Amino acid sequence: MFNFVCQQWDAYSYSDSVQEKKRLQDLENRVKVSAENQKNKAERLAKQKANAAWSSQTLKRETRDKRKVKKVKRKQWLKAQQPQPSPSASAVPQKRVLEADDEDEDEEDDWAELAREERMAKKAKKGEITQVEFDAEFMS
Repeated sequence: MFNFVCQQWDAYSYSDSVQEKKRLQDLENRVKVSAENQKNKAERLAKQKANAAWSSQTLKRETRDKRKVKKVKRKQWLKAQQPQPSPSASAVPQKRVLEADDEDEDEEDDWAELAREERMAKKAKKGEITQVEFDAEFMS
């Protein structure tokens, strides 16, 4: 888009011939610089490729990148192959969430029961309650 905008401005000319001559000269210089930059970039890339290490590091990196791409594509394919849940199946996860809440409550109850048992065991150890009372409370 930027080049398109610049091309539109390049179509306009100054009414003053001196300014127009200078504008055309600047335009020509920009084209030369752009061509020179592209040439330098191509030379740098060629030199970089020629001076690349002969070790297997680049080969390893390329194979690793290929494996990553394959892995991502495979995951996408597997995800696409899984059956889409129907609207009626949406009730199942809610039910599981409720069951998970029940399990959390059961777990809290278990911890509360364990804490109570520990308190009673301390009382039995101190002699505040008898061992028979303790056994009757928890062994039944």
